[in-house]
Amino acid sequence: MHEKKSSFLAALFISFLDNFGYSIVFILFAPVVLNPDYGFFSQETSLGTKNIYLGILVGIFPLALFFGAPFWGDVGDFWGRRRALLWTILGTVFGHVMTALAMVVKSFAFLLIARAVAGLFAGNVSIALATISDISKEPKLKARNFGLLTVALGSGWILAMLLGGYLSDPTISSYFSPELPFYVVAALTFVGFLVVKYFFIETHKNYPTVSFDVLKSFHEIKEALKIKEMRPILYVLFFWSMGWFYDFQWFTPISLESYHVTQEKISSYLLVLGISWILGGVFLNPFLVQRFSSRCLSIYTVLLTAVLIFLSLVSKQYFFFGFWFWMSALLAAVTLSNLFNLVALSAPSRVQGKAMGFSQSFQALAGFVVPFLGGAIANVSISWIYPLSFVLLLFSFFLLLRN
Repeated sequence: MHEKKSSFLAALFISFLDNFGYSIVFILFAPVVLNPDYGFFSQETSLGTKNIYLGILVGIFPLALFFGAPFWGDVGDFWGRRRALLWTILGTVFGHVMTALAMVVKSFAFLLIARAVAGLFAGNVSIALATISDISKEPKLKARNFGLLTVALGSGWILAMLLGGYLSDPTISSYFSPELPFYVVAALTFVGFLVVKYFFIETHKNYPTVSFDVLKSFHEIKEALKIKEMRPILYVLFFWSMGWFYDFQWFTPISLESYHVTQEKISSYLLVLGISWILGGVFLNPFLVQRFSSRCLSIYTVLLTAVLIFLSLVSKQYFFFGFWFWMSALLAAVTLSNLFNLVALSAPSRVQGKAMGFSQSFQALAGFVVPFLGGAIANVSISWIYPLSFVLLLFSFFLLLRN
């Protein structure tokens, strides 16, 4: 029991750090690309072109993750969760350091390469999901523990909003700069490496070998869709992820371009978003999973999230735009926990790591499509982003209802 608890807490800590490093970009990259004072793009570059570049910059990470996640899921299944975590953590540290250096030299091409490296090694969450699935045998225990994982992810978001906005502002201190948060997250991630090395107890038996195929993600998705029970849940996860990613990935650009608010105000709103997410994972999800099935919870929370996003997109005042967004985060934490649980329950126990790799591949694919397509849409009109999010969430609701 002590060994399970130790591994579980280590998995939560790594998930916290992983989302901390991932979330920093949402407070930093929009102003870095859109504001010529940061030195990446000149004043002459049009706003539409900058939105396209922003979409590419945000999208390169999940694109690399899409190819890397199934591989690391297999590594966790064949060589053990602990070894896979150690490798991905070291690669993540390297990616964060590269990102910081790219910010120093103000090279957009170098920044793209750095984010690709970070994304390629960002298989931590899928391994953490597999670890939680290994040690959580009962369906309701799985749902509760996946809920705690969403709390760890939300905590990483909050820290990113606090430190990302604060440590990147040179007006506060001459020691602060846009690259400093990435050095900090690299150092903290190395602490995570030490935590896994000394406190993580293997939760899965080892197998002799694993192979790598550059098209493995596509083969894995094809294989996943052959599992009848898993297929509809993965479709739902994909379209729901697209809808939710449009919400939070484009919150900062919409705030800057449509509401013309300050970066400090955006940071505070994103901070409240993280708090709402944690409240959903800590209080709302545990309360609901004791009373309803994961499928039932997913259906109703997806529908209510779509309604809240609709209210957000028709809001004229920035406060209400943010308020409905906060409420949607409360429900989204419940949705994600229970969708993960449904994926785990639909997969054979011998391929839990691969199943969690499937789920992260579908999310990574959604995370790749959203910024690239969003950049093209924003080039025409950024006001179309949230209506598209509403449609995608509504579509995922009907998929859940149908299955």
